[in-house]
Amino acid sequence: MVVVYEGEYSEALSVKKNVTLVTRGVVSIAPADAPCVSLEGASFYAQGVNFRILDLVGNNTPSIIEATTTNTTHEIKLEGCSFDTTAHATASFLSSSLVSVFMTGCHFKGEGSIDLTGALTCRVIGSVIPNVELTNMLSLSYLSGASILDVALVDSSLAVSGNMNSVIGN
Repeated sequence: MVVVYEGEYSEALSVKKNVTLVTRGVVSIAPADAPCVSLEGASFYAQGVNFRILDLVGNNTPSIIEATTTNTTHEIKLEGCSFDTTAHATASFLSSSLVSVFMTGCHFKGEGSIDLTGALTCRVIGSVIPNVELTNMLSLSYLSGASILDVALVDSSLAVSGNMNSVIGN
């Protein structure tokens, strides 16, 4: 468990062990041209963190959270977090390879998507859900929101509750 005290942090986090982020006050993580959290072979839990990605050069395409692993036992659990890409024209919200994602009550500002490949599942519950792309998911994923933007599926199953703009794929 890591306790983070109130403030805005410009550092990017590199996580290689399971971490639970506990905040004391309003915490913002806002690096320039780099993921707020790079997760490699570990699970990550956070509640109430403001993630914002800044544009210094603008010549890359970072996700606010980027996760990779070699097996499907790792997961990301986020509750009440906010994601802001408005200061970076090419940034995305989250990209994951083999890491399952569980998001509840998170808020999204700016352009971007949630992209998962080869994970066990993706479960996102919130009022507004951004674009989602699911590729080769191993089990049923679930989206529930008053407004769900576009969803792209490649060899993945999805249950939806709420209003969705469009879904393409199989």
